[in-house]
Amino acid sequence: MKKPAFTVLCSLTIAAMVSLPLKASAQDLGTCFIDSLTGKERKELVKWMYFSMSAHPELEPHANISLDDLQGSHQTIAKLITRLFPNEARAARKADPQALKKALKLVGKVAMQDILTDKAVRAAVNDYTRFVDQEKIKDVFLE
Repeated sequence: MKKPAFTVLCSLTIAAMVSLPLKASAQDLGTCFIDSLTGKERKELVKWMYFSMSAHPELEPHANISLDDLQGSHQTIAKLITRLFPNEARAARKADPQALKKALKLVGKVAMQDILTDKAVRAAVNDYTRFVDQEKIKDVFLE
């Protein structure tokens, strides 16, 4: 779904970036990218990140991701990235050759935040605490 007012805001923001520091250019472009993501696209980005991370040699044996699901996810993200690269990205790239890379890194960071803010993920991440020797840990804080 196109957001006309948002597109105008992104255009104005990026047009003004010429006078901003280079770091701000990438930040602003990243913010435009993130703000233009739909809820479904954010979920697809989270899924793609999980699928991609599961290719790590330590994780791959535990992943049960079909080749069709993986390829479908890659195609979905390719369409998303293609959509996120509006004409405004050209201006940002001229202001900072690394702007697109930095902006996409910010998008990835937001996707990771989406993963880690999920209640079930937080519970899974914290589940190790059941096995921590509390007495040994307590000693660290008593010194």
